[in-house]
Amino acid sequence: MIIHVEESSKSTQVKGVKVIKVQFIHGLESGPSGAKVQHMRQSGFVVIAPDMQMSVKRLDRHNSVIRNLLRLPEARLATGMSVAGGALLAMGQDRSYARKAMVLLGGAGVIAGMRHRAWMKQALVRSFENCVELQEEAIRAHQPDIIVGSSWGGAVTMELIRRGAWTGPAILLAPAYHSVGLRAGWRDLDVREEELRMKSRSQRIALIHDPTDDVVPYAHSLDLVGHSDIDFKSVSGGGHRLLGYLDDGRLDSLIKKMVM
Repeated sequence: MIIHVEESSKSTQVKGVKVIKVQFIHGLESGPSGAKVQHMRQSGFVVIAPDMQMSVKRLDRHNSVIRNLLRLPEARLATGMSVAGGALLAMGQDRSYARKAMVLLGGAGVIAGMRHRAWMKQALVRSFENCVELQEEAIRAHQPDIIVGSSWGGAVTMELIRRGAWTGPAILLAPAYHSVGLRAGWRDLDVREEELRMKSRSQRIALIHDPTDDVVPYAHSLDLVGHSDIDFKSVSGGGHRLLGYLDDGRLDSLIKKMVM
């Protein structure tokens, strides 16, 4: 797998002082050059920001859910039937063409109607697994001091922790792990979250969430941190993006505290 990485040009040593190397895992519709990455670089951190090419509906992003949906054999079949049916309709008013077109279009509609929900789950799982794999490769290549994961990236970070692919300190910004699990149809979601709670007893994990978040439910974080050693911080940070938590230096301070 090719890993697209944007990285600060700064050395990890500045006049004998070690500069903290952060691996930032971005959100669902975000990328490696967002506000959080820029802020951390301006604060003096070395930031590795692998581009996961992630989105829900954007066809131009390699790991998007819609791209993975179109890679599924059944979905390709339904799409092909729709295209063929449309082509037959465009060929003229011949009744035999019209009948064949309606059969193809009707069949495609039936297949899609019956399988759409299952296909979306499969596509989401593929997207998530690709992102986890990409980030795991980046960990091996760059050996960061800490991982900061935001939203979808927080979910990816949690899976890396659960699998033992990352054992260092981690900061989760409004992580979407429970939301991803529900949409992906993980039957063992409760077990996975309990495994994360167990990991927190030997690994430094902090979770930041704003109660006014209207994207990832705050209640999911409250449920996760219960009976764990996760350092939970309920903050006023400007909603889901938590930019207020960056602007006043709280994120910088937490990164330094967890690494030093």
